[in-house]
Amino acid sequence: MLYLHCGGKEVTMNDLENYEVPTLEELREARGDHVVGSRWKPVPHINLVKTVRHEIMGRGLRIHEEHYGWSKDTHTLFASISLKSYVPGTNRELGMQFGLRSDNLQRVKLYGVTGGKVFICDNMSIAGQFAFGHKHTTGLDLGELVHQGFSTYVQQTREMHTFVQGLRDVRLDTETGDALLVEACHRGILPSSQIVKVSTEWREPRHDVFKERNGWSLYNCLTEIAKQWVVNTHETALRDFPALILED
Repeated sequence: MLYLHCGGKEVTMNDLENYEVPTLEELREARGDHVVGSRWKPVPHINLVKTVRHEIMGRGLRIHEEHYGWSKDTHTLFASISLKSYVPGTNRELGMQFGLRSDNLQRVKLYGVTGGKVFICDNMSIAGQFAFGHKHTTGLDLGELVHQGFSTYVQQTREMHTFVQGLRDVRLDTETGDALLVEACHRGILPSSQIVKVSTEWREPRHDVFKERNGWSLYNCLTEIAKQWVVNTHETALRDFPALILED
């Protein structure tokens, strides 16, 4: 999920192609008293994006959706990429996300995360399972860094498959699903003000994949509604609700 609210804006590939990295003088002017190291090396946004896309294609993954944005000064890149891959031995696809943040003014490291859901914001926040991190220096091997990051992604995909299958194996009827939502409210996992919305999604799912009566469908109904929640509430629900579903 890409969230731009601090002056950033969503951009196109053409915008990224036309972006120019800051000069050393521009960096010094922007950072004031900050000491600029001799090994500083900015990364053109399009180079990073092309490297990531090349790695994605090389691993046989499919880009389902991608969003790119940059900061008000254009020197920080934010990216959220939704990917699809087939679960081994099946014709079922599994969705995962990859998130990126890269700043050419030395405010934060180049950083990548992966997970079922990731969060990237133009206030410099980025949330997900750590994939890679590196300063913008002459020692940066972009191709190798991204390759290692996607090796982490592949491992996360395997773990995600196990997670999804575990939830699929929990058979639920409509009433039991509602009871779990009530219990989630009691435990502070789900805001009480949202229980009717999630229950309605569970009882009258808008997507066919949510119609199966199992723990995975219930979890997806929750995540569908949680897209509109504030970050902390959203993260708590997505992190803690599966454990409740999987309780004996």
